[in-house]
Parts: sequence; structure tokens; C-alpha cells
Amino acid sequence: MKRTLVALSLAVFTAMAACDTKPKPTVPPAPRSEEDSITALFKKPGDSVPPTARWCTEMFPSQAADSFTIEKMQAGVLTAYKWKWQLGQPKRITVRFNDGIPAIQDRIKTIAAKWEPFVGAKFVYVPSSQEADIKISFQQRGASWSRIGTDSKGHSPSMNFGWLEEETVDSLFEQVVLHEFGHAIGLVHEHQLPNGNPIKWNVDSVYAYYLNYPNYWTVQCVKDNIFFRYQRNQLNAGMFDPTSIMMYEIPARFTTNGYSTPINVRLSPEDKRLVSDVYRR
Repeated sequence: MKRTLVALSLAVFTAMAACDTKPKPTVPPAPRSEEDSITALFKKPGDSVPPTARWCTEMFPSQAADSFTIEKMQAGVLTAYKWKWQLGQPKRITVRFNDGIPAIQDRIKTIAAKWEPFVGAKFVYVPSSQEADIKISFQQRGASWSRIGTDSKGHSPSMNFGWLEEETVDSLFEQVVLHEFGHAIGLVHEHQLPNGNPIKWNVDSVYAYYLNYPNYWTVQCVKDNIFFRYQRNQLNAGMFDPTSIMMYEIPARFTTNGYSTPINVRLSPEDKRLVSDVYRR
């Protein structure tokens, strides 16, 4: 009897093993989206390459995002989102700090004031308990960004400084603050301007860098913030200005034609002329 049970058990086990070894039907993989395909190609697991180029992400105006895509904006960015005042009204843009330490806040105030002569308005700082046009935070570490112009009113925070520290050298501190306040008065990234733009992107190199440390951007974020270019009828802008404070550092490896730009740390003559021209209208 015992031999019969053992034999039966072995027979059942052998049958189950045979079932397990039968070839299983292959399920075709689900088609990948473009985002997934590019991410799989360029994103590196556990990447820890030290940062060399840091860019802010441009926070597109809400109504542009609500109108299907940024490309469908009908008004020029500078004119549509510039600050306006009624005749006789004090020209001021209120600013508050949602958080942060006083030493860094004071440095920001001093640097941001360099835009005031060209905007023709004052940045007036109010307590964190009061409503303000521009709301600044330091909470999102590793990322600096700003809403564009008057789009700042509907968002809190509307500007973030993610890598400013007390020990940050003056030139780099000034570069970041002037750049983000440039967005806050209505300026877009210089490398996205259409007029006389010589940049020919090395797409693979750009994806390989920005999908990984220290940025971890999505494919769409790279497209929106680097590859996208505005149309001429969307902007009130002059010719491409490689010395603009709105121009970020571009290493030569990011382009196929070897084009590169350094880190600009001050307002260029064209920055001053353009903003003065726009805000005089």
C-alpha cells in the first residue's frame, strides 16, 4: 500500500513538473510611449555624476497650459504677462518670503533691485502673513524656477530658490536671482528665442544629462525647457543674445555644432534695453 502511495505521489509530482515546463504563450509587450522609450534609452539607474550645468525650469503661464499647449499662446509672453499699473497708481510689485533665512533674503532683495530702473517699478517686500504678487520659497531643494510675469499672482510659491546657501559665491548668487526675477517680470529663456538662434542641440547628450542626476527631468520637461522654441509672433524680442542673464550655460557637448555659452552673471545691455522698451509701452 505504501509503495502504491509513493508511486502515485511521484507520478503526480512528475506530471506537475511536466506542466510547469510546457512553453507558456508569449504576450506581446505593450507599446511604449515616446516618453518611456527615451527614458529607457538614456536614464541611468543610481546615477551620481556631479552637476556641471544647472538650469531652472520655466513655469509656463497657467492659461497657456489650459489652452492645450504652450505653442498655442496667441499673445507675446512679454506683453501678455508684463506688470501694468493704472495712471497715477504707484508702480510697485509686492514680494513676500514664505520661508528662508534673513541673510539670504537680504541678498536677494539687493540683487533683485537691479531690475527696478528698467521695469520702472519698485519691488516692495511685505510680511509673510500678507498677500503679495510674488511669493518666494526655498523648500524645493535642487530646483530654481519662477512663474512668468503676472502669472505669479495666482500661485504660492510663485518662485523657488533651491540651491542658494549663505556660502554661495556672490557671482552665482547674483546669476540665479537676476534670472528668476527676469522670469517674474515676463522674460523667457534666451535659448528658446527664434531670431538668430545658432543652437543645434545634440539631442542624445541633452537627454542623457537632464534625465539623470542632478535634474531627474522627464522627457516632456526637457522638450519644454530646452528644445522648444517660441514663434516670432509669440514674443516681443530682439535678436538672440548669448550674453543675456536669461541665457544659461551650454556646454559644447550639448550641441552638434560645438556652440557653447558661459555662465552669465549680470544683466546684458540687451536685457536692459528690451525690458525698458517693453515697460515704457
